[in-house]
Amino acid sequence: MNIEQRGKALELLRRHPVIDGHADTFLELQGHEEAFFGPLNPGERHIDVGRMAEVGHNVQVQALFTKEQCQDADALQFGLEFAVRFRRALELEANRSLSSPINLILTRRDLDRALEPGNLGFLFFMEGLTPIRDRLENVEAFFRLGLRGMTLTHNHGNAVTDGAGVDNPQGLTQFGREVVRLMEELGITMDFAHCGEPGFWDAVRMARKPVINSHTGLRAFKGIPRNFSDDMCKAVADTGGVICLAYIPFFSGAGKDDERPATLDTLVQVFDYLINLVGVDHVGLGSDWDGFGEPYFEGLRHIGDEPNLIAALMSAGYDEESLAKIIGGNMRRVLTENLPD
Repeated sequence: MNIEQRGKALELLRRHPVIDGHADTFLELQGHEEAFFGPLNPGERHIDVGRMAEVGHNVQVQALFTKEQCQDADALQFGLEFAVRFRRALELEANRSLSSPINLILTRRDLDRALEPGNLGFLFFMEGLTPIRDRLENVEAFFRLGLRGMTLTHNHGNAVTDGAGVDNPQGLTQFGREVVRLMEELGITMDFAHCGEPGFWDAVRMARKPVINSHTGLRAFKGIPRNFSDDMCKAVADTGGVICLAYIPFFSGAGKDDERPATLDTLVQVFDYLINLVGVDHVGLGSDWDGFGEPYFEGLRHIGDEPNLIAALMSAGYDEESLAKIIGGNMRRVLTENLPD
């Protein structure tokens, strides 16, 4: 890849809305949220405001993840504290004094505003529903705190359903079915990353709005339960939804002890496969920035390297219309159908 190719990719990113389905940055910054708005320091984290602005990365999902050992009242407390800290971080003078402050996206109008050239925004998702415990009221409480997406599980289970890391996972509980209905009623996007397959099929068959997998690999490249099968990808596409591909080499069967090299060409092959399977209207970006470490795909170590991936896709023959869909247009469609007015 040469400077000219990267330059063309950067221009494309700045011309079109960009939305990424998943990052864990604010979990990494707990108690030090102001650091996000400080000087660039690529060695410490994958995302910061400077690099978001530099590459035209408009909207980033930021997730609340609860570890398996954090349960019951502790999980609820952890979730509430995270939500408050997250909101407070966006009210810091370090953010508000920026020429384009990062704003929390709560409505369709907020999304449209964040996707204007030069603007920035965050979406607040919950990764695994342990913090809601077994109370529907907690779903609404987090919604009122700004939550707009829910990943039904992490790899472990909860009161809704089981995760991909559970032996003999079970499907949606009765409470889980009530949660799915309430999510759609409120305007919370349903996300199937980490979900066990029985729970996935129960929930996707209930879906009346487009759904997503915010960060995943494909079993065609790495046959692990955490990755999506072809049929699962097709089912998400059938709702009008989007499968967002993660930048984790292991998910693509690449890197140490795997048969494929951890190069951008390998990641492009994953995009090719998925686009051939479900169509370009159902594919998006789901980096998982600040949620993984070494090894990286060569040339894709942090958000500032995003133009390298886009340049690789351009070199593979994807035109501007298709790339505009992949980098944000498809997710914009899904979020617009889910977010409240």
